[in-house]
Amino acid sequence: MRIVAALALTLMLADCAANQPAVSEQDRDNALLTLNACLDAAARKLDDGTSEASTIALGMRPSCAGEFARSRDVYASNLNPAAAQIFHRSDDQDFIQVATAAVLTERANRRQHQ
Repeated sequence: MRIVAALALTLMLADCAANQPAVSEQDRDNALLTLNACLDAAARKLDDGTSEASTIALGMRPSCAGEFARSRDVYASNLNPAAAQIFHRSDDQDFIQVATAAVLTERANRRQHQ
């Protein structure tokens, strides 16, 4: 009986995932551009040029949390629920990675314009 219930739930979730509207490439691009703009602005505002870049990245989270969540949701929208859950498990690590890259890019830009 549990197997039948589990199978029914799996099929129902798969059907829900299949009936979701597809996210366009333009939606993905817009979400990524919005996130990058937020990260760039936060890096310019918060980076003191001496602290470790990953420390600055942690401080950027409140400024760009909404944009990051939106971009992750857009990219996960075409995944089935199980795959989306796996995708979102690395959200914290992925935010630190992209935010640290934004800080390092900002530092490189500052050095070029000095």
